[in-house]
Amino acid sequence: MNAKQLRTLAAVLAAAAALAACGGGGDGDDGGSGGGGSASGAAGDLPGSARQSVNGLVAFVTGLIANGTNDTSEPVAAGNAPLPTDDNIEAVN
Repeated sequence: MNAKQLRTLAAVLAAAAALAACGGGGDGDDGGSGGGGSASGAAGDLPGSARQSVNGLVAFVTGLIANGTNDTSEPVAAGNAPLPTDDNIEAVN
């Protein structure tokens, strides 16, 4: 991967982490003792492609950003789904 791709990947992953850290809305439903609203099951709202590969996750988050994600958008619940990793991608410093 070149430097531009790595920066883009880092930005997308940072956006995904920020979306996951949002917790939930102010609808009063704390989803139990853990808070953060109710997720749509163990995988949350993530499509299968975003849970299967880093490229799928990047494509999903890039689509969220392209469609005007903002402070008033509905949060995307990641649930308890482990996000994909790729040991062949170089770390971004």
